[in-house]
Amino acid sequence: MRRSAPPDRRKGRLGRRILFAVLVILLTVAVSFGIGYLIGLYIAVVPVG
Repeated sequence: MRRSAPPDRRKGRLGRRILFAVLVILLTVAVSFGIGYLIGLYIAVVPVG
């Protein structure tokens, strides 16, 4: 029982880290796409040059 307990904790921490990393990546990608979309929309609506 003692041997099996620590790995579970490590797995939990690792899972949280992976989940957090995925959330951060998704947020970054979403923000990047959002900014790119807004810039594209702005360029499409407002003629530049």
